[in-house]
Amino acid sequence: MGTRHQQSEQFARKPESCEKPDKRSSLIRRFKESDAWLWTHVAAIVIGLAFVIPTAIKHWIELEDPQTQRIAQAWESVTQNAPGNTAIGPALEYLNSQETNLAGIDLSTDDSQSGVYLDGISLSGADLTGADLSEASLLDADLSQANLLDANLSGADLPRANLSEANLTNANLSEANLLEANLSGADLLRANLSGVNLTNAGLSAANLIDANLSGAQIGDANLSGADIGGANLAGAFIFNTNLSGVNLTNANVSGANLYGSNMSGAKLNDANLSGAYLIVANLSEASLTNADLSKTFLQGSNLSRANLFGANLSEAFLQGSNLSQANLGDAVLSGANLASARNVSQNQLDQACGDDKTRLPEGLTIKACSE
Repeated sequence: MGTRHQQSEQFARKPESCEKPDKRSSLIRRFKESDAWLWTHVAAIVIGLAFVIPTAIKHWIELEDPQTQRIAQAWESVTQNAPGNTAIGPALEYLNSQETNLAGIDLSTDDSQSGVYLDGISLSGADLTGADLSEASLLDADLSQANLLDANLSGADLPRANLSEANLTNANLSEANLLEANLSGADLLRANLSGVNLTNAGLSAANLIDANLSGAQIGDANLSGADIGGANLAGAFIFNTNLSGVNLTNANVSGANLYGSNMSGAKLNDANLSGAYLIVANLSEASLTNADLSKTFLQGSNLSRANLFGANLSEAFLQGSNLSQANLGDAVLSGANLASARNVSQNQLDQACGDDKTRLPEGLTIKACSE
């Protein structure tokens, strides 16, 4: 009996022992339980991010930074300075609107090409320090309050351009055309304006100290209140120009044509006006202390209440000039022609000196100058 019972238990357990183990499940289970599973999971995440991140960055740049692309395109347009490139103007305007630094930009062309075309451009407040705009066409351009320190604008065409309050210190504007341009309040300290055309230009309250205006055309311009101290205006054409109240102390105005100009109240102390043409000019209340007016043409000029103390008027032409209440103290009138001068008194002449060649109105005398 006992034997049968044992055999029955053996037969009963046989099916259980006959079940074959699943090797695949066992391997997966062991893999998951190992560190390899963790590192594989990490690697998968890293690989996924390697594809996702660059794509996201590219998408962000395209959507979030079109401004950078536009600025780059604008610079490309500016640097392609070829004849007929009309994109330069709009490109510069865009760069300026983004407060881009334009200092040192070179827009010059070679001798075989005409200057860059920038008519009507608006670059108000732009930083154009050291920029080269030589021979550029800037008709009706707005450069008000622009920084053009050390800029080259030689030969540039700037009719009716707005350069009010612009910084043009040390700028080269030689032979530039500034017909009817607005330079009121502009800083032109030591600027080169030789041979420039400033006909009908506005230069009121401009700073022209030590500027070079030799041979400049300044007819019918407005320079009222301008500071031109130490400037060189030799041979300049300044006819019918408003120079009332200007400072021309130590300025060189020799040989300049100031026909019909208004210089009332101007400061011309120690200025060189030798050989200048001041015919019918208004010099009333002007200060000409120690000024050189030798061989100056002053016919028909108004010198009433002018201060000519210590001035050199030798061989000057004063026919028809008005000397009412003018200060002639220590003035030198050797060889001067005052034959038809008006409102000159003996008391005035007693303060001055002349020689035997000095021509005076009838009945008046003058003492000889000491050698």
